[in-house]
Amino acid sequence: MLRGRLIPDTETPLDDGATQPPPMRAKIRLDDGRSVQAIVKRLPPRELAVECFCAQLLERWGIPTPPAALVRDGDALLFASLDTHYPSLKRRFGIASTLSAPERAARALAAARVVREWDETPLVIAADEALGNHDRNLGNILWDGESRSYIDHAAALDPAAKGINKLAGLMLAVGAAERIERAAVAACFTLAHEAISAAAEQLPETWLECREAFEQFVAERLPNLANRVIACFPKPQKDLLSP
Repeated sequence: MLRGRLIPDTETPLDDGATQPPPMRAKIRLDDGRSVQAIVKRLPPRELAVECFCAQLLERWGIPTPPAALVRDGDALLFASLDTHYPSLKRRFGIASTLSAPERAARALAAARVVREWDETPLVIAADEALGNHDRNLGNILWDGESRSYIDHAAALDPAAKGINKLAGLMLAVGAAERIERAAVAACFTLAHEAISAAAEQLPETWLECREAFEQFVAERLPNLANRVIACFPKPQKDLLSP
């Protein structure tokens, strides 16, 4: 995993998303000498570790994610992802709280119709189930019209979290559930187990407790992952009294 330092006085607010504290665009100097633009987030220690681990694991599972870095700002540690300059789908489709509910829904469906055509969508659904990530919304999928990238994993790996797989829900809404479900189930069996420990090893040794907990969380979900994915696509109940 990349390491670096925040270049002082380079942070500017990022006008996308409602995360608190908000992510910032800034310049960082990597340990290899490069100065690069990045999105930096100041997170509580556990969320910082979650972001780092998930970014490493998703990359190893073949899901496009921006290169991640662990960045120092004085005594503080920050999470940084190298800036792709792609807008999010939420921003690209102009989905804003100022719109009426029907207009927001129409724009969300338009974005979902784009997502259903992407080859990696079933894989992302399977990976999000493996990570327990229920926050895969249109605001954390970046797209420049061709390339895409998946960000924001801080809500994953929480054993107590409840919720739905939002990306699977979008596929249901645009009538692609059957095809995407089959492909997502098949994708479950491509998620390499050895990638979990490899991702954990990228975290600092001082985070040993987090490393072990995260590795165990994902490893325990993989054997039953196909069933978890199937449950993301509920089937209509048959009326037993009907012909």
